[in-house]
Amino acid sequence: MKFGNPKHARENQEHLALKKMSADAVLAGGADFVTFETGGCDVLAVKRTNGREYRMAIEVERSTRNVVRNLSRDMTSLNCGLVVIVAPSMQVKASIWAHLYKHLGNGDVRDIFVVCAGEFSDALFRGIFENWSAVPSPLKANLERRCPVSAD
Repeated sequence: MKFGNPKHARENQEHLALKKMSADAVLAGGADFVTFETGGCDVLAVKRTNGREYRMAIEVERSTRNVVRNLSRDMTSLNCGLVVIVAPSMQVKASIWAHLYKHLGNGDVRDIFVVCAGEFSDALFRGIFENWSAVPSPLKANLERRCPVSAD
């Protein structure tokens, strides 16, 4: 089930198409529902299992410009345990990984997936949901300390 308007005012057609493809794939992979543009997150996926709610943020990023800010917002304000960043190309994917390692360090990226548009599928998201760790992540605490979310 999908909720919300997938189109944000400043998005181009590629960004919108990747958001819709991501939402379709995560629903096929087992999410109970997705919302668009919840709290600024491109796609918020929710899965309920055994009385627990798992929240996954999906961000479509075409550059490194807002990656850390969006990640911080998704994990702290929206309480997402996992963030999937969808890049339109392998070059952008590599740039995003380099940017994340530079700003977060090696130990803080275990709850982040960066995938190229051609790499994600319902099987990817099914695997993520099936293997999602219930162990609290140090990333959220580190992001709250280093990258406080502003009220913008």
